[in-house]
Amino acid sequence: MSASISIFLRAERMKSNGEIPMYLRFTLNRKKVDISLKKYVSSKTSIPIQKPEKLKPSERLEYYGWNAEKEQLTKGADNCDKINYFITKEKKES
Repeated sequence: MSASISIFLRAERMKSNGEIPMYLRFTLNRKKVDISLKKYVSSKTSIPIQKPEKLKPSERLEYYGWNAEKEQLTKGADNCDKINYFITKEKKES
């Protein structure tokens, strides 16, 4: 029996204001359950692009400052310290 927890951004579910939601994925015996964390990430740059929804999902993650390997926001992203603390806390509680 193998279990894992991961946190990821759903770039395809971008809100009209350009923010994208964070999800927690719990996997047990190859069955996945995705749970919304009710947190949204805004762009890490103050320079808006014309249509972020036109970017490929991987490009969107870079635009928002998401490090998929570490499952955290990179330095320079809005509220990165608060959100990274939240991610650490959620992983411990799960």
